[in-house]
Amino acid sequence: MIFSSISADSRVPMRGAGIVRSLGSRLRSPAARLRSAARDGYQPSRPRLQPGRTSARTNGETSRSEDYAIRSVVDRKVDQNLPIAVGTFGLAWTASVFPIAIVPTLIGMAHNSRFTFRSAYEHLITKRKVNVDVANAVIISVFVITGHLVLANVPLVMSSIRRRVVGKVKDDSSAALTAAFHHRTQSIRVLRGGPQTLIASDDLKVGDVMIVNAGETIPADGDVVAGAASVDQHVLTGESQPVEVEAGAEVFAMTTLLAGSLQIRVTRSGSETIAAQIGDILASTVHAKTRRQLRSEQLVDQAMLPVMVLAAVSLPLIGPSSALALLNAPPRDNLTIAGAVAVLNYLNVLSREGILVKDGRVLEMINEVDTVVFDKTGTLTEEQPTVGRVLALGGRSPAEVLDYAALAEQHQTHPIARAIRERAAAAGLRVGQANHNEVVLGYGLIARLDDRSILVGSERFMTKQGVPLPSARLPFCEACHGQGHSMIFVAVDAALCGVIELRPTVRSEIPEVCRELRARDKTLVILSGDHDAPTRQLAARLGIETYFAEALPSDKASIVDQLQHDGRRVCFVGDGINDAIALKKAHVSVSVRGAATAATDTAQVVLMKADLGRVVRLFDLATEASSTLDQTYTSVVLPSLTGALGALFFGLGFVPAVFLNQLGLGAGLGVATKPLLRGSASQRHA
Repeated sequence: MIFSSISADSRVPMRGAGIVRSLGSRLRSPAARLRSAARDGYQPSRPRLQPGRTSARTNGETSRSEDYAIRSVVDRKVDQNLPIAVGTFGLAWTASVFPIAIVPTLIGMAHNSRFTFRSAYEHLITKRKVNVDVANAVIISVFVITGHLVLANVPLVMSSIRRRVVGKVKDDSSAALTAAFHHRTQSIRVLRGGPQTLIASDDLKVGDVMIVNAGETIPADGDVVAGAASVDQHVLTGESQPVEVEAGAEVFAMTTLLAGSLQIRVTRSGSETIAAQIGDILASTVHAKTRRQLRSEQLVDQAMLPVMVLAAVSLPLIGPSSALALLNAPPRDNLTIAGAVAVLNYLNVLSREGILVKDGRVLEMINEVDTVVFDKTGTLTEEQPTVGRVLALGGRSPAEVLDYAALAEQHQTHPIARAIRERAAAAGLRVGQANHNEVVLGYGLIARLDDRSILVGSERFMTKQGVPLPSARLPFCEACHGQGHSMIFVAVDAALCGVIELRPTVRSEIPEVCRELRARDKTLVILSGDHDAPTRQLAARLGIETYFAEALPSDKASIVDQLQHDGRRVCFVGDGINDAIALKKAHVSVSVRGAATAATDTAQVVLMKADLGRVVRLFDLATEASSTLDQTYTSVVLPSLTGALGALFFGLGFVPAVFLNQLGLGAGLGVATKPLLRGSASQRHA
């Protein structure tokens, strides 16, 4: 007997040829609908998030039957495989005493091993490659042919247990990542031209006016038409501070009213809401693999042929049980599973902190970045400028100049108009109402108050309107130009009465962000379409040595290209409005546009709230993820390596080696879940 080193109790007298024919007929049976699951039977279900789908649930209630219904065919098969595998294992023991149990044992084994043998056939015959499934097919076949049905069932049972446990872990990780964006059907009151009507939130239509009170979740995106409230938007933005909203504000599905009451006109419902779109992005992201994951899988696959040769060569020296233990050692599936769970958990942590990662490979790629390029306008600076000094001319006071400008800009919505109105309000000015406003595109506007004509705009606009420009303005204007600040000119009845200085508003967190990035050895660069002077001033203020001014959108992409051609790994941080090409060119791209445009943004990472401090957090979490992946892979590999060395040098048998392999998986999953445990602990102490 060539298997004298294996316990005789595990053998069942039988004819090997019959077994091979039985297994072969099972492998040739149609299984096309599960073909794609040959290697991925343990993968989590991936339902599309559709907040608007019709449902019988009310106020967040979820039935177990619905949870089961949305799971994939493969996942249900995995659930069925475990009891079949355990039952078959029991039958194998029974067959050693009652040979009549051999037939049902073989049928069960054929069912449980079909994925393994199909994958082995495809790799060995079609792709001409040796992978882990080829080794597993050899192990099972050798045990079956030699009559060791109990041992043949050991890897099948362990594989089924592993797939069941890991499937649960990955499903839970995926669900935790996307759960916040799942729609929960609730009853909602709406106004449809008559008295209030109670309907299911699934039935909301664009244009409906819904009434949401304190403690309720907003079920659709919309514009506030009446009321005032404090809204918790942390699900979308990661920001714990509630937002105060009133008529005219935009609100989003899956956010919660903490206080107040709102009437909201629906603009997007169901799967069109921002929350649903973000959920879809996350649902697709969870399946991305980092290059490290792919390399580890490739390395194990490449090692399989040498391992099989080593097992065959060493067979006379170490015996069949140890040779098969050596064949079972490579932990490819365990590396794949544990690595995927680790990446999923970091995506979850990032999502909780308001950082939407649309490409999971970013966690690895951003560690290669050595240069961070910031777009200036809308990224380093706020869209709205700050009113600085006010020059008064012609006997007017600064307050009068500001009053006239605010009156003219009263009904304008652009950032400069808002800045002037806010400064006037802060000064306690009571701005009157203009009789008529006329906008001269690209230059300025003309307002009429009774019999007076008020002009507000650029210096060029004043010249075109025939307004004389006194030399008294020059020192003030030259000082503004020297500091890189822009100006708004104000005239009344064709006489210049003043000049208002506009200063760029640098985001409050930017100086600290720059310091933190420099501390991490990142080179900082500013790209701007603005003039040289303001760009130079900002770079000097932030301690950034390299800047590019007067850059068109196409120029920004070329500059990123040039930096990368010079050997730089670039992370481009922009607002995605006029820098979409540059975002695509960069090694890693980050957009600060926020949740509202997450689905259409071309960037790989979207900050759900325009807080640049989260860029630093992204770098830190990516570094931490890299370290965790290394620890995860080490935890998986060490027990498998111990099993291989034990088989080669210390006579370790097949069954202990299998358990060592599973021990490695458990250790790897333990390390992979650390980020979620840390996140939960920090939330409890927050």
